[in-house]
Amino acid sequence: MGWTFIRSNMSMAALLSSRLDGDKVKAGRIKEHPNYSGVAYLAYETENRGTIAVVVLLDRKREEIGYKLMDETVHPYFYDCPKEILNMLTDPPPNYGAQQWRRKCWLNVAQERIADRLDAALS
Repeated sequence: MGWTFIRSNMSMAALLSSRLDGDKVKAGRIKEHPNYSGVAYLAYETENRGTIAVVVLLDRKREEIGYKLMDETVHPYFYDCPKEILNMLTDPPPNYGAQQWRRKCWLNVAQERIADRLDAALS
């Protein structure tokens, strides 16, 4: 799926709320990204797959705001999903792509924890 742009001045959080069923979003966080305006990680409750991860790339260009919506089954190449979101996801993951995506996200969480400990020890 490609990008969708709409002419709007709404916030990124308002855009997500308008495009997804807000009752099914259990938690979410928008993180900064060097190439985009933001990357949102969401724990999203589905009817038949339990709680899955949804990754949304967000970009603002002049008077337009754009988004690219992906779930974990397409193995999005963005691995800085917060631990709080990962802990809400239903096991087992829906497919191999989701398994690999979750594994890389958990590795990233572990690397961040190690880096924090090293920073504290060197301070």
